[in-house]
Amino acid sequence: MAKRAVLLAALATAVAAGLAHATAAPPSLRLVGLGPITIAGANFPPFGKVQVTASTARTVTMSTRASRAGRFRIAFRGLPMSGCGDLARVRATGAHGKTATLLLPRPACMAH
Repeated sequence: MAKRAVLLAALATAVAAGLAHATAAPPSLRLVGLGPITIAGANFPPFGKVQVTASTARTVTMSTRASRAGRFRIAFRGLPMSGCGDLARVRATGAHGKTATLLLPRPACMAH
């Protein structure tokens, strides 16, 4: 009888953990600064490596680690954001292939 109770408790814990993982918010990115271009990420796997690629006039890839809460902040120093044309794109890929993409309007386009 005690073994059955332990087995049921373990099963309930596993199901609850699976549901929590399934309902977790997807990874996201937001712009927090333009001088330099600074991006904040959220909902990435905790302590996981995150590869962040920013594409503007050129493409730069940097790596960082997510915090215990699954967040990070990264600055792309020296990455130009000039002219009015296509949108700049930032893509972050974390552990287990979790990705988020952010499209940024170019500053010259925002004034029009």
